Amino acid sequence: MTLKEAINHIDEVIKDTECEECKKEHIQLKTWLIELQEFREQKEMI
Repeated sequence: MTLKEAINHIDEVIKDTECEECKKEHIQLKTWLIELQEFREQKEMI
């Protein structure tokens, strides 16, 4: 699974879950994955 696929998967999980605590945790995970993706993209530019 790529980072992009993982981020898209988390979007689906967030949309389908009713537990607010679970949503918050998945949103945090998504944030971290996006940060990782951006870090890797910047590293490739160097």
